[in-house]
Amino acid sequence: MKVVAKTGLVPVHTNNDKTIFGLPPVDVRKGLADGSLFLVDIPDDIETIEVDDGVTALPVAVDDHEPDGLVEIPENWETLHYTKIVVIAKKILGVEDLPEDGDKSIAVIAKEIVMAELAKRAGEQPSVEPTP
Repeated sequence: MKVVAKTGLVPVHTNNDKTIFGLPPVDVRKGLADGSLFLVDIPDDIETIEVDDGVTALPVAVDDHEPDGLVEIPENWETLHYTKIVVIAKKILGVEDLPEDGDKSIAVIAKEIVMAELAKRAGEQPSVEPTP
């Protein structure tokens, strides 16, 4: 399965609707397994990353932990696509799924988690407490 490198998403469509949309690889695997999703060919000029179609864990291409064991947070993290911020937040918490928090979107929750981690590293109290 090919993942678009820029977004970290896999382009798919459903059987009922041929509209193309992107999902994280773990969700695509589930949809492929139950027959609800279908892969879409990605044009050759778009950079992709090949990942296993099976149910195994995604390969780790880069060690994203700093020598002290902390998750690496890029300086430009706030300009990243929200799905990449979600990945960083999941790594910070060491979880597969971020906790839900009322009506907050997953993007807002992820941003709060990263902001709290940066504040913690700077020795400050975070202005917004993420939900554990």
